Amino acid sequence: MRIGIHLESLRPGEIGGLERYVRQLVDTAVVQDPELTWVLAVAPYNADTFPDGPGIEKHVLTPEAFQRLDAATLAQWHLDAWFCPLLTLEPASPGLPSVAMIPDLQHETFPEYFPAEILAWRHEHYARTVRDADRVLTISTFSRDDIVTRFSLTGGNLTAGCGPDERREDASAFPASKVVAVPLGPAEAFTTPEPWRSSATLERVRSAYELPDRFLFFPAHGWPHKNHQALFEALALLHASRDDCPQLVLTGGGREPGWAETWEALGIAGHVRHLGRIPDDDLPAVYALATLMVFPSLFEGFGLPLLEAMGCGCPVLSGQTTSLPEVGGDAVARVDATSARGLAKAIGELLDDPARRQEMVKRGKERIRAFDAETVTRRTLAVLRAAVAAHDESGHSETDHHETDRHETGRPEAGQNGSPLRTARIEVHEAPPVTVVTPSFQQAAFLERTLDSVLGQGYPKLQYLVMDGGSRDGSAELLEAYRVRYPDVLTYVSEPDGGQADAVNKGLERATGAVIGWLNSDDVYRPGTLAAVAEAFEQSPEHAWLYGRAAYIDADDQVLGPYPTREEFGWHTLAHECYLCQPAVFWQRERLDQPYRVDPNLQMCMDYDLWIRMGRQHSPLFLARELSASRVHPHTKTLNQQRVGFAETIGTVKRHYGYAPVSWVAGKARYLLQPMDDPLVPGHVKTRTWLLAAALVARHNPTRPSYVWRAWGELAREARRLRQAQRAPAEG
Repeated sequence: MRIGIHLESLRPGEIGGLERYVRQLVDTAVVQDPELTWVLAVAPYNADTFPDGPGIEKHVLTPEAFQRLDAATLAQWHLDAWFCPLLTLEPASPGLPSVAMIPDLQHETFPEYFPAEILAWRHEHYARTVRDADRVLTISTFSRDDIVTRFSLTGGNLTAGCGPDERREDASAFPASKVVAVPLGPAEAFTTPEPWRSSATLERVRSAYELPDRFLFFPAHGWPHKNHQALFEALALLHASRDDCPQLVLTGGGREPGWAETWEALGIAGHVRHLGRIPDDDLPAVYALATLMVFPSLFEGFGLPLLEAMGCGCPVLSGQTTSLPEVGGDAVARVDATSARGLAKAIGELLDDPARRQEMVKRGKERIRAFDAETVTRRTLAVLRAAVAAHDESGHSETDHHETDRHETGRPEAGQNGSPLRTARIEVHEAPPVTVVTPSFQQAAFLERTLDSVLGQGYPKLQYLVMDGGSRDGSAELLEAYRVRYPDVLTYVSEPDGGQADAVNKGLERATGAVIGWLNSDDVYRPGTLAAVAEAFEQSPEHAWLYGRAAYIDADDQVLGPYPTREEFGWHTLAHECYLCQPAVFWQRERLDQPYRVDPNLQMCMDYDLWIRMGRQHSPLFLARELSASRVHPHTKTLNQQRVGFAETIGTVKRHYGYAPVSWVAGKARYLLQPMDDPLVPGHVKTRTWLLAAALVARHNPTRPSYVWRAWGELAREARRLRQAQRAPAEG
């Protein structure tokens, strides 16, 4: 596959995160797909900054040549697709499948930050790009929703940038699905500890830039939306109120001429240092040395510095607008960055709480896993392949704005010029729509963490349904706040229902996704879970459902240990233990033999019952990855209703398998006679507990005498094993 890239606008060191995105894409794609060739349309000022070698072909164009670039020229390069990653589709009619990247629409939110001519150019060319490109890439769900809303892609008119009486062009033919969010990922240098984490490197960087032992760090260009002024005012307030306020260190270009005067007026001239642009090799060490990164930006299409800081073990305080909550998730602290006083207060609180900063570092290490460069590349290539496939099916652009087909543009067909067509049909690798259902009742203490774990996935095609049972603990208000932030993703209902099973079924009936997940309102997904599940189903589409690993966590998100998951699924072994953690299970609706629902008559083991029913007909795929965490806290039904739980579980297994396994009966005996024991932790089992277990096995299996004898033998062997294990430490 040959993909051309338009790179005239890439001026090294001047365009921030998009430059890193392009360079990562070029480097990693040829490793992922050895059959891929990048055909780079580069300029004299950037040509040498891209590598030579296999999978790279360069065409160095002058400004005049870029102006003349057209479909005929691109046809001579024998391309399968044309990619414009730097704002607009150029040329307007490339004559082949095209994808363009629009990172955000900041000019619509803050037009006062842009000169009139730039505004006019963006209004014209962004609308044309959305209209003419086969696919439009963007870098966050926030930006995707903004593009869809402002350009009325669900129907109506292309109106972004128009006055109230103006209409550019009917957009009803342009579905919202043509806009795809592919979140960015940090460069490998920020996630690979060596060499920058070595003490020698850290000391070299500290000495080279004269960095103090403690400092606040803000890496950003001096653009107005980065909100430096508020940070300067916050720093002045901090210095007036405390003696130990760290110095503020700034990096990035574009220092405003009036900054020095501002520092003098605020009395912080000796407490701020602007290093300007520093080499990429040094930047990770600066993050690692910083006490806190403060990122008070008012607008971000993505917010890559948040991930860079996470990768380097630096805690983050960020603003709370645009894409920042989506990127930071629960790994960063957030504040209203329009208030200098609020910003100062938040910084001071974090400076005084090293334990919280350390917890943020820990969460950041987990969160950054969802944003690796390989995933970004894979998703970008999937969008390009989808554009080619749609084009090949119809013989012209999906949006039908290019008047010429392949014959008219000179794009070679099989045998033309003695060269076969490189890609007659490209397999589509688009992400399948995913629906996550969350039942909830009176779970405000944990609900926000659950919501963040789902909405922070950055998954491009997500339907999130929360079925609340009429909570009065603030859950409904929290859900409404999140609905406002994620109007096209989150839907919730807050009304009395028939319990958890009823709530789950209500959600399943509303689900439209090809892939379904069920996450309770006190559990969480791990970063990258939805993308990993979608990829697993893509690679193994014959499996109707899958499960992965999971962990137990406590009320404070501390890991208690792994969930006892078995890698090999067996329907008969499932009778003896539920080794599938409920939030780590996903299924494909259309692959199942029937629309499965949970049993509304069950309160405690409706998930276990569902796995037994699904597993009887379909063998699941095991995904060797931790997908979720199941929360254990004093208010869980699992701990507070064990009597009901054992009764339901034993009854459910007998209904499906015809007998009550000794494992469940022994668990019930331990609960009845040793109720203070933690059911998740093996411990000393008293003799009377073994005797009760033996009696219960006989009671629950009156028609299975042969099984009762085997079960008694198992109990005796297990009792001996535990006694020997308990005796061994004493003897040693």
